[in-house]
Amino acid sequence: MLYARHYFFARVLTFALFAILPLTSGIAQQTYIGRQMQQLQQSQTHSNLTRPLGVIADELRNATIEEDKKRLLDELNRTIANHRSLATQTENRELQIKSITTLAIMYYQGLVNPPDIPEAIKWFSRGAELNDPTCQFMLGSIYLYFAGSSSDIPKGLSYLQQSAGNGFAEAQCMLGEILLEGKLVPKNEEVAYKWIRKAADQNFARAQMSVGLQYYNGRGMPVSHAEAAKWFRKAADQGFPDAQIKLGLLYEIGAGVEKNNAEAIRLYKLAAEQNSASAQFKLGLVYHDGTGVPIDYAQAVRYFRLAADQGDAEAQFSMASCYLLGTGVPKDKAEFAKWLQKAAEQGNDAAQYFLGLGYYQGECVPKNDVEAAKWFRKAADQGNSKAQKALDELLKGK
Repeated sequence: MLYARHYFFARVLTFALFAILPLTSGIAQQTYIGRQMQQLQQSQTHSNLTRPLGVIADELRNATIEEDKKRLLDELNRTIANHRSLATQTENRELQIKSITTLAIMYYQGLVNPPDIPEAIKWFSRGAELNDPTCQFMLGSIYLYFAGSSSDIPKGLSYLQQSAGNGFAEAQCMLGEILLEGKLVPKNEEVAYKWIRKAADQNFARAQMSVGLQYYNGRGMPVSHAEAAKWFRKAADQGFPDAQIKLGLLYEIGAGVEKNNAEAIRLYKLAAEQNSASAQFKLGLVYHDGTGVPIDYAQAVRYFRLAADQGDAEAQFSMASCYLLGTGVPKDKAEFAKWLQKAAEQGNDAAQYFLGLGYYQGECVPKNDVEAAKWFRKAADQGNSKAQKALDELLKGK
């Protein structure tokens, strides 16, 4: 079927898209861009072409010897010309679609020259006219999110629905998430979860994670941690880090599965190895609190730092706490203030409160009532009652 034939191209194109699209189901975003070029370079080429276009382009960029540059440039031009020829022939539809998609990727990702979205749209449109679900999906995504002044929500939704109707799991999942979010179209959870379930039944990990969350939160059905664990496991077994974290949490608290701290930690580590800041922060808590392992503050700080360096606000606040108390690191007021500022700037209300307190008392930062009031107010606006009380006292004292 079409879905099977273009499975690879779907992954290549959607890894980047799903990394930045809005989510409403609680699924943490994944960064797939690093895998994108690698998978394209590993793809199989057509029988009458020498090597994948992405491989040639990558080698040309890294070439330092003039003879090699000339040889690779000639090969690149021949390969592009062959793709253009195959894209216009009609004898072999599979090769035609594959070449159309390759050229669209080339322009969309800027494999040879800077990205050219209008040219990518032109080639994806040719594939969509041939009822190719990958091209329909990409056109829908581009018109919805990436076309700038040429954005066209009705056209984008139309292409996305065509792709989903053709059984394309990525389109089904995205359409479901759009319906859950309710910004581009009226919110409709019932229809949303029908599309997401279709994608999950095709073993699409992101959708399986979403179905797990549906059971976990009781969205449209009774809460069932056992069913949630089943679906989280399906996604976790495919290496989906957010599902590994959720399944780990169920093992940690014994909900839907038998309590097993060792299994929880194993799953957290699998996600952390994929550079998941949430998993790294969770492991920091595990070692800090001694959950299923001996307390190890040095390990806790190591994991907190990994997450904090990725911008995780909770981990940054934890780093501040460690430097304040000397937990796993020497006490250091400057480091405490640095990490507290980072967390506060990202909206962590506890960090905002303590930063305000620092400015109010002149601890670790110069005394500054204006700055104190600013940070107290930011925290209070998020419902932090201590910050509201501190702000009231500060304003009364003026």
